[in-house]
Amino acid sequence: MYVDDVIIKAFVEKQNLTNKDSYLQAKVVLEEAQELQEAVLSGDEENLKEELADVIIATAVLAEIKGYLSNMTDLVAKKMQVNLKKPIRKDGGKVPKE
Repeated sequence: MYVDDVIIKAFVEKQNLTNKDSYLQAKVVLEEAQELQEAVLSGDEENLKEELADVIIATAVLAEIKGYLSNMTDLVAKKMQVNLKKPIRKDGGKVPKE
C-alpha cells in the first residue's frame, strides 16, 4: 500500500496543524477507529472501506504533525517483521524471546 504523503503534508500545512494539535489529532484517530469498529459490526462493506481510509488518513496526519511521516515506511516494515515472529492467534500476542 502506498499513501501519497504530499497530500497529507498539504493538508497539515493548509490546516496549520502543529505539535500543539497532536493530542486533538490523536483523539481524531480514536474517533475514526471507533467508527471503523461500528462499520465492521454493521457489515456495511462500503462504509467499512471509507472508515479504513479515515483511520489511515487520521493516523498519517498525526504522523506528519509529529514529523514522523517521512520515516513511517521503514518503521512499519520493521514492526511487521516483529509481528511476523508472533505466535498464531490461539497462542497469544507476545513475541517469543530468542
